[in-house]
Amino acid sequence: MKTLFPGDDNVLRVLGRQKPSPDSAVRKNRYALSFTSNGRVFLWNGLTRAILAAQAPEEEALFASFPSLDPAPDGADAPVPAAAGAHGGQADSGAGASSAEPAPEDAPAPAGVLSSPAGQALYDGYFFLPEGRSSRALYQDVLNALRLLRRDIGKTTSYTILSTMVCNARCPYCYEGGRRQYPMSMETADDIAAYIIEKSGGSEVSLSWFGGEPLLGVAAIRRILAGLNAAGVAYKSSIVTNGYLFTEALAEEAVRDWKLTRAQISLDGTEERYNRIKNYVNPVASPYRQVLRNIGLLLDAGVRVSIRLNTSPENIEDMFRLVGELGETFPGRKNLRVYAYPLHFTDSIYKGLETPPGDLPALYDGLDRLGAYIRSLGFPASGRFPNPAKFPISYCMASAYSSACAIDPSGRITHCEHCGDEWFYGNVREGITDASLYRSLMEPPLPDRCASCPFLTTCTPFRHPCPDMSPWCRWEVRRDLRANLLRQTEEQAPQTEEEEHAAC
Repeated sequence: MKTLFPGDDNVLRVLGRQKPSPDSAVRKNRYALSFTSNGRVFLWNGLTRAILAAQAPEEEALFASFPSLDPAPDGADAPVPAAAGAHGGQADSGAGASSAEPAPEDAPAPAGVLSSPAGQALYDGYFFLPEGRSSRALYQDVLNALRLLRRDIGKTTSYTILSTMVCNARCPYCYEGGRRQYPMSMETADDIAAYIIEKSGGSEVSLSWFGGEPLLGVAAIRRILAGLNAAGVAYKSSIVTNGYLFTEALAEEAVRDWKLTRAQISLDGTEERYNRIKNYVNPVASPYRQVLRNIGLLLDAGVRVSIRLNTSPENIEDMFRLVGELGETFPGRKNLRVYAYPLHFTDSIYKGLETPPGDLPALYDGLDRLGAYIRSLGFPASGRFPNPAKFPISYCMASAYSSACAIDPSGRITHCEHCGDEWFYGNVREGITDASLYRSLMEPPLPDRCASCPFLTTCTPFRHPCPDMSPWCRWEVRRDLRANLLRQTEEQAPQTEEEEHAAC
């Protein structure tokens, strides 16, 4: 067998060498999954993040004995509504146990597997585990150890700050629709700066400006940064914005004074569709053209821009035309990333975008085609889930524990900017005011449906109360994970014998 990726260095250091099994009975690591590409068989370890390629028939048979990421030829793994999940949504099919089932034991390995060199190699690489050693318990041990090794433990170094709840766009699907729109006062901005100074412990902090539309809160941003500068706190920042309000002068200020390094800007389609969906307040002739101009300003200033394509069954074909226009407008821009994000979750923050589960395969097939088109134009490849060759200590800011928080324009604190009022556990003036809620977010109970999931190592325990959780998360993770693994293996694994020799 050939090792394409040996695994995550930090995980391998924590695990060390696996002790010999006391007997011949071993079990499969439930996070080890096989997949095929171009007639070859591969094996991925979701715990260590190693990726192997089979090079002999007996290795192919051994790899194929693990659960497969490949789609079922008869469509049996398509998402269908099922019993209510632990988060209040629905459990998807093809994902193992439902929310009512206890987590199963790891499956037994083929009899006598350790007698072969290939089987022993898989045991040494934690694809097999000794009897009595649980995959889930081992994953939790690794996760806890890596979190303890974080350099920022005990410090809050990442802040998502909603500089205002006011927005100049009226997107019909916005999860903030119906919330009170109000700006941040200068007094609150001062309090936020003081809170960051206290909690950062002298470390550099990352600031993500959010809203509303954060550029309607520029005065608050400037006030917060003035406080940090006066205290000598180092920082860098990013922004999630519709991009409409940037000017050349503001882009220069953001890079110079805000230390802006990244910006995310969402597009909903080509010009007519974009202008209709955004429905800006008091717009110029074409907001779409202005936003594209402003993306160019940010790119010219050295900012890394991510364009998120808000994709649904209704606009996916228009997205192909949009991507083509982006390729023509921004050719060869190394600091530009384009990616498609599906807006369809029926039990989520997005409104009016309910997609019947039977239509999801067609939508995701379209997303696959769109992703291939994006890559064909030279934009970097990307996926919705973490790099399969790297172990994610946290899936998102909500699972980063005490190192990250979100602060709204009134100074209230929670774990994620998408959370509703019920998830705010404190404020910048008094600190934590609801200790019970804070602890529940720090160490959320793991739902039964998640405990049995083979993709747990690619997710986060915070998915339990996550407002953006899809009812068919396993089906979606499976598709995206397989696509990411295929890209990894295509880059590392020669496809023919001639290429194999040429690579040596």
